[in-house]
Amino acid sequence: MPEPGAAEAAGRSQAELEAAAQAAWMLLGLSLVAAAAGLALGPARVLLLCVALAAAWIGLTRPMILVAGYAAVICSNAADVATTAHHLPPIGGTIVPFLAVVLLARAAVMREHLGGVLKLALPVALYLFGRAYSLQQVTDTEATATAVIGLAKDLMIVAVFAGFLTQMARVRAVVAAAAVAVGAMAALSVFQYATRSFESTYFGFANAVVRQIVVGQSDGWRLTGPLPDANFYGQLLVLGLPLVATFAVIGERRLTRLAALAGSAAVLAATVFTYSRGALIGLAIVGLVALLALGSRRTILRMALVGVLASLGGAALLPARAFERLAPVWQALHAALTGGQWVMDPALQERLSVVDAALRMFRANPIFGVGTGQFGVEYSQVALRYGFNVGAPAQAHSLYLEILAEGGLVGLALFTGFVGTAMALAIRARRGLAAEGETRDAALVLGILLSTVGYLATSIFLHGAYQRFLWLDVALLLSVWSAAQFRPSSGRESYRTRRRSMISDREYILQAGAVLWRRKLVILAFTLAGLGLGWWQVQTSPRDYQAEETLIYRFGREYFPVTPGEARRDWGENVIVTLDNALFTEMQLLSARDLFTKTADEIWPIAGRKRGANGMPTSTEALASALSRAFRVTRVQGATMVEVSARNPDPAVADRMVKLQVENYLAKRKALFETDATGFFDGRITRALGHLAELTRQRDAILARYGQGSGATPGGATGGVMGGGVEALSQVSASADGGAGGSGAAGDAEPGGTAGLAIALQPVDAQISEVNRNLSLLVQERTSADISSAYRREVAPAVEVVDRRPAAGNPIGPSAKLRIAIAGIAAAVIACLLIFLTTALVKFRASLPGAPLNPAHGPAFQSRKGGKSR
Repeated sequence: MPEPGAAEAAGRSQAELEAAAQAAWMLLGLSLVAAAAGLALGPARVLLLCVALAAAWIGLTRPMILVAGYAAVICSNAADVATTAHHLPPIGGTIVPFLAVVLLARAAVMREHLGGVLKLALPVALYLFGRAYSLQQVTDTEATATAVIGLAKDLMIVAVFAGFLTQMARVRAVVAAAAVAVGAMAALSVFQYATRSFESTYFGFANAVVRQIVVGQSDGWRLTGPLPDANFYGQLLVLGLPLVATFAVIGERRLTRLAALAGSAAVLAATVFTYSRGALIGLAIVGLVALLALGSRRTILRMALVGVLASLGGAALLPARAFERLAPVWQALHAALTGGQWVMDPALQERLSVVDAALRMFRANPIFGVGTGQFGVEYSQVALRYGFNVGAPAQAHSLYLEILAEGGLVGLALFTGFVGTAMALAIRARRGLAAEGETRDAALVLGILLSTVGYLATSIFLHGAYQRFLWLDVALLLSVWSAAQFRPSSGRESYRTRRRSMISDREYILQAGAVLWRRKLVILAFTLAGLGLGWWQVQTSPRDYQAEETLIYRFGREYFPVTPGEARRDWGENVIVTLDNALFTEMQLLSARDLFTKTADEIWPIAGRKRGANGMPTSTEALASALSRAFRVTRVQGATMVEVSARNPDPAVADRMVKLQVENYLAKRKALFETDATGFFDGRITRALGHLAELTRQRDAILARYGQGSGATPGGATGGVMGGGVEALSQVSASADGGAGGSGAAGDAEPGGTAGLAIALQPVDAQISEVNRNLSLLVQERTSADISSAYRREVAPAVEVVDRRPAAGNPIGPSAKLRIAIAGIAAAVIACLLIFLTTALVKFRASLPGAPLNPAHGPAFQSRKGGKSR
């Protein structure tokens, strides 16, 4: 009889052969799918698909590399850089779901434990529900939905990282990747500033802008790195500094420690060259918290001395403008405390306006706020109501005020509870690690905590535009707590009972394939259902076609002065109308509600409207709403051009929609800006001439009273003014002035003589001169209006259609066959996720204490049941 060990080995070999055969069949199916995609997509997209498949294979076989790499992507803002600067597809929207699938697949074959993720499920769901609750009470649901979806993506990052980072070694690897990204970015920014190579963006990772640094002085360069704003780049550097500096303490090699010190210096220098006041204050807060966290009095004094010496040395090397920029802050604080006066900084003035607006919103809605994502929607109304700066950016400039305004006390309690709990758990884990003698891991946890403090400190002055930096820190804090719980010295089950590293872990792929193969009928059923759903969607929602028209603008007197020094277009004190303002005004006119209503009435006349099979509404308001959703008005980047587009399943209807909308807009614009002003000017000129004639009669009466001859009467010059313009006015003015000058030869018909005559004529002559000057300006304006009207009519109109693209040759979206195929593939992926999830949950439940042992669960979870650890 064969030995038991040999039989077991033979059975294991047979199982591996079966798994390999199943994997081969799956690879054959994937190859057929790829070949079909190649025929449908073309060679360029097939190449991109091959690159994506290669990255997916690396993520499957070496997922820790992808997890650490995505942490570096977050800290370097590489996802936004790739999308905006290089026009690549969104990275984060692909990597995070893929990592979630890999996590579920590994959990389904007992390679990962979902305990940490499941513990987060309730608080994450509660926080997300609390922020999404306002959807039922806001007016602009689109803004709230966008904010909630962004928050859901960030919380998904927290869950995925918490699921993978179950060992301190893994946490250390992710923090190292984030530190390398921040240090490299800072070094690149310092190099850019030192070499003054601001014209180069270094592939989008080193940007700089010219902004005001000190009030009343010339502008200067401010580093923005991979972000569009210097203040947010300063925030990123502040939260990244503790991560980089940690490796100067825990680095095992001297080269690592030296590189960390150099990276820390680069981060400090780059922070200064952002000239962000909030970042400098955040650095001071992080330093203070670090001193308090070090514990012993001797250590605190020693680190304080080092900090003072470093500050003095930095003060000697830093540019003076870095300190001058802080002066308005101290002046404002001093004035607020003492009631004195201070020079208003325009940037601070804008921030005070939005701060006041945020407080007003909170006072009006103290419990639930105005709604998630609604601050920008409500700011303009609040600013108009209370007299704040309407032109200030509609951003709260403080994360906490933003949460109070949008979420009220409930939102602030949820935020502080979630983040505070994560920090409290990490502090508890750090104390446990320090008590066990794990000083390196304790220092690592302190670095993550200080990074979180840096973000929270700078968020006093910045709104939550880049909250994913914070959520990465929260994920690391929760992962530290979870990893510190399961250590050999803690007496609990160690995650080392499974494979310690995910590097080159390929066995689970075959095991996950076997799990799917056993449920292939379920996947087939989901796929067929998805194909059927895709076919139904194609039948009910046919493919749209898009018509496009491009408008070019030649702005004139309707927005800007024509000649240098012309002040006729005075929009108010300190108001500057820019080209952007003019274009945005025109885009709003193009999207006016009355234009959509008029276009809907012309396309679908009221008498012929019938509710057909496609459910077309019959009311004008409903048609106008549907029409507005089908339209897009966008500015052509870098040009004074606007593109108008409309979508419809019928290409002819799409073409007519765009054509009628543009025609109605041009008619409305002509009524607003291009009315014939000849009648207006002629009426003003006639009234001015009548006034001049009356003044001339008064002057003649005064001359007669003093025994002088009458001056020339300008009344007959009216027609000459209307026809001859300025020449006739010159004659009128000369005759009036001549009469005034001839009064010097006056006799003594009335007492007072020449002196009395001059005194009597002075007010009348002044009025005559003023009327003559006004007449001259009116005639000039009339002539200019005639010329402008003739120029627009004959040579170049202010708005003109320069390009048309018919809808028939511009289909939108994938074809019907591809849509059906995508629906089938999506259904198959959903089936796989559900299979992985249910399998992982069943095995997780079976692994809990008190559940019966199952030999199929493997030695990792059997060791937990028996209290053993390999």
